[in-house]
Amino acid sequence: MQTIEKAKDISWTKLNDNIVILDTRDGHIYHELNSVASLIWTEITTGSTLDSLIQKVTEEYDIDANTAQHDVLELLEKFKNKGLLS
Repeated sequence: MQTIEKAKDISWTKLNDNIVILDTRDGHIYHELNSVASLIWTEITTGSTLDSLIQKVTEEYDIDANTAQHDVLELLEKFKNKGLLS
């Protein structure tokens, strides 16, 4: 299974319960993530696969695997479209 990885030159930090991402490639664009997106982002930075992301979301938020898969795939697509994934 392929590992999902963040793009290079992306800096991020945890601010309270959320993650703030700084994309220094395009003039310092900031992205603030909610708690679910922050969980997924943190897992991505540790070298997660799609299956492990889905499992983590189902465990953390007590939702079924189909809902988690839909939500994770949707968020990964948003990250990809913003150039945050390699």
